[in-house]
Amino acid sequence: MFRYSAVILLLLNALPGFAAEREQISIVGSPSVLHATETITRHFTANWNHPAPTLEITGAGAGFGRFCAGVGREHPDIKTASRRITEAELATCGKNGVSAITEIEFARDALVLVSNVDSESLDLTVSDLYSALAREVEVNGKIVSNATKRWQEIDPSLPANEIRFIGPSAHSALMFTFLEKVMAAGCPQSPAVKALGEERRYRLCRDVRGADAFREAYRTNPAHVLNSLKREPAAIGVMQFSLYEANADTLTVHRINGVAPTTENISTGRYPLVQPVYLYVKNRHVGSIPGLQRLIYEFASERAISDDGYLTTGTGLVPLDDIGRNRARDNAISLQPLSSLQSE
Repeated sequence: MFRYSAVILLLLNALPGFAAEREQISIVGSPSVLHATETITRHFTANWNHPAPTLEITGAGAGFGRFCAGVGREHPDIKTASRRITEAELATCGKNGVSAITEIEFARDALVLVSNVDSESLDLTVSDLYSALAREVEVNGKIVSNATKRWQEIDPSLPANEIRFIGPSAHSALMFTFLEKVMAAGCPQSPAVKALGEERRYRLCRDVRGADAFREAYRTNPAHVLNSLKREPAAIGVMQFSLYEANADTLTVHRINGVAPTTENISTGRYPLVQPVYLYVKNRHVGSIPGLQRLIYEFASERAISDDGYLTTGTGLVPLDDIGRNRARDNAISLQPLSSLQSE
């Protein structure tokens, strides 16, 4: 067994970029999972005899760009993200020789819609939200610019408030989740929409109105939305569940499709706007980068991600259920490569 492992290491070190081992593990991470990534790497460094990993914070798209750029010590070993890698990014990885990637979901967050604490709690559907925010909508079989101004125009049971949203930048992981789980999910599947070409239908279901309805309040600091809501009490803010929990006494949270964003509903996936938190690792780096396999184990360990683990009690993230945690540990051990998103 020792001779076999030695041969594998020799082969790995002979690969381009592996002429010499890198001392530190290299991670690129999204700002939305910064606290979680820092927490895990801090425990890893304290419990194992390895130097602290380096951590570069990027936006989700830029981070996957860095991760997928190639194999070797000049490229990152791990990408942490609060959204899943896309098929296009997976294809870029493959073109650049990053042909074996393991995906591990190790916790959950969620997208929540909130208002000032004095506001009424609303029960909104994803269809309501699409009708409020889509740049274009279908009216009598035709695609026209969205002229809706107030919530009562969508549903008479909703208040007469103007439609005003405050949220993240267009290129953030949180906005990615919003577009997929709110806009795309709420997009009508009528004959007129189905008749559109694929590209045109994709844009129709994801294009959000401008600042008159949806205004970017932050690019790097999600807490900025809290200050905006104080100035605009009738507006609805888009934020992560972890940020809402830390400020719940100053906010009113809105139900989506009749479901409130509670820890239990997020853990089980019952809440519609769950935002999984992922780790991606280059399998070809495991065995060449000292401590990388141990760090992967740390991300999936019970002491980190159980109901009372240090990650889920200290960062605001929601623990996976038993099935999810078992899957995370299995993936950390087997390093089963991700071949396509459809097959998962």
